[in-house]
Amino acid sequence: MALANTYYPHAILFGASPTITQLTDVDASNNVQDFMEFSASEFGPQFVGLMAANPNINFTTRDLKTVFDDLDDEDLAVNLSAGNVDLWYKQGKPLGTRTADITAAHIRARLTTNAMAYWRSFRVRQGQAAELACSLVTQWDGTNDPLIFTGSTALSGTSAVNQVYSLGLVDINGTDLTGVTSVDWDNNVRLETISSDGEAFPGFVGIETMSPEITIETMDTTQLATFDLRGTALTGLTVYLRKMQRDNIFVIDATAEHIKISATDGIVYGEGVRGSPGEARLTVKLQKPAGQLFTIDTASAIT
Repeated sequence: MALANTYYPHAILFGASPTITQLTDVDASNNVQDFMEFSASEFGPQFVGLMAANPNINFTTRDLKTVFDDLDDEDLAVNLSAGNVDLWYKQGKPLGTRTADITAAHIRARLTTNAMAYWRSFRVRQGQAAELACSLVTQWDGTNDPLIFTGSTALSGTSAVNQVYSLGLVDINGTDLTGVTSVDWDNNVRLETISSDGEAFPGFVGIETMSPEITIETMDTTQLATFDLRGTALTGLTVYLRKMQRDNIFVIDATAEHIKISATDGIVYGEGVRGSPGEARLTVKLQKPAGQLFTIDTASAIT
């Protein structure tokens, strides 16, 4: 019997908020906790069932601005429970390309008035596009299953490539680093997920902690003399993501369309050097000042 259809991630709709169509990877999981019971003398289970489920959607995207602009909690997260969050899958056409969006042949995965979105990390390399890793997590609304798949639906969300970013300048303590080849930023988010009262789904989901760590690779190995194994107090960190220009190379630095991520407190130290020619690795760990751990500006010039 031949496979009837295939389906491709199409878009994530944040309720009344913007739509993300530049999806590079999507993992929608029910995270089911199963249960089985054995009779005393039997080798096989005689009762199988489900104890709980904790659905979420992890995705990566190159549309960093759309995600960052929607965040309103510490530039990290956003509460989306005022409306539904929909993940759409587009049907592949047998012996063709794709089924038309208006045809009722596609699949929708819905988080019903129960979701929070946050970004976990991003990575960017010289000569490559920056990619952002995000999560959608669910808190039970008391009525609807947290994640509901529905088939035979028409699509919402118009496919588009809105913007793409690549590596920009990195500044530590007021001095631009030279020879930077990559930046990896990991927020190390730890979730607080609580189930109670015998309910099948979590009744509370929030962010317990985050501890941002940034790894910077640079061909300027003299940085290891500046930032050695004893560590240096961080008084300022700026990471720019340079906007790529459609039909050209990059948007000029003076144009306020780049992304700027800033922090003011923490430690920076050298991890070491590897390769030939040598490539130095610096690590920055942020600590919380009186304000936010970091701030994000999606309409910045590179200065």
